[in-house]
Formats: sequence, structure tokens, C-alpha cells
Amino acid sequence: MNWSLDELYSSFKSEEFKKDLSRFDELTNEYIKWSDKIVKDEKNLKSKLNEYISKMTEISTISSKIMIYSNLTFSVDTKNEEALKSMEMIEQKLTLLSEPDAKIQRWIGSLNNLQKIIDSSKKLKEYEFYL
Repeated sequence: MNWSLDELYSSFKSEEFKKDLSRFDELTNEYIKWSDKIVKDEKNLKSKLNEYISKMTEISTISSKIMIYSNLTFSVDTKNEEALKSMEMIEQKLTLLSEPDAKIQRWIGSLNNLQKIIDSSKKLKEYEFYL
């Protein structure tokens, strides 16, 4: 039985994979820089929380797609160095997000009016449990 991963990517060398890998790198770097700014400014909290949800959703979506492709490829061929390299790179980048994410989580936890902000936004209400 053969399976096809073409729904994700045709190969590690495909333009789609390269583009997503590059975008994941950009998103990671942007998020790290953005996390320092967000916790220092108490203005437009609703907007910042919405932006946080959007950034995390985009990072999660693209990293999951790349990681799933890499894991499935590696599952079939455990000697596939491209798959292993891709998985290691994604894990390393995700590790870099730990500190900024912890910083943002502390900031969110310190907001006195968090429930009021959540209640004022349909999008934030969908993520109420997470927030």
C-alpha cells in the first residue's frame, strides 16, 4: 500500500514547502520581537489580544503542516535526512517561542479587566478558555 503526501507538499524541495518553511521562520522571528513590545504597552488591549490569537494561530497552522509532512515522510523512511533535519529545525524554532510565549501568558494573566475585554470581542470569546 502506498500513500501520497501531495496534499501537503510534493517534496522537501517543492516551492510550497520552501515558502512555508521561510514563512514559519519569519513568523517565529516576528513573534519574538512582537512579544517584547506587547507586554510594555497597556493601550489597545483588545486589539493586542486579537493579534496574539492571530499570530499563534498562523504559527501553529504552518508549523503543524510542515511537521506533519516531515513526520509522515520520516515514518516511511527513517533514513530520510531531509525529514529529520526539518523536524529538528521546527522543534528548535518552537523552543525559541517558549520564552516569549511565557512572557505573554504572564502579561495576559496580569490584566485586571481580562474578562471584560474577552466579552467585548466575538473572536476573543471563542478563545476564552485558552486566554
